[in-house]
Amino acid sequence: TSSTTTPSTTSSTTTPSTTIHRPETLGELNWFLEDHFLTPDECGRPSLVLCNYNMALAGQGSWWGGHISPIAAYNSRTGHVLVLDVWMFTEPCWVSLEMLLAATQHKDPDSGLPRGFVRVTSN
Repeated sequence: TSSTTTPSTTSSTTTPSTTIHRPETLGELNWFLEDHFLTPDECGRPSLVLCNYNMALAGQGSWWGGHISPIAAYNSRTGHVLVLDVWMFTEPCWVSLEMLLAATQHKDPDSGLPRGFVRVTSN
């Protein structure tokens, strides 16, 4: 898995930081989601996870490609995540980990890099 941590330039009592995750296997994706949803930050709050994914590969229709939305929940029992889609023409939906992994491994045509996740935490 590849990841990069970048501190924010915002000044406050807690400085948020971001970490980019690009899981390559279902095991890595599962570990990332369990770590996010089961491990709160230093203040006891869960971090925020944004997903950069291909909507068509996630089963949301074929009219659009890359998209960014927050992940609101993870159900480890069923192997699904709740994507809170922010586009006005789509609704929140449960996506299987298999479909999500494929949708995040799709390469962005501008950068040539796979899509993935950004985890935002407060320090």
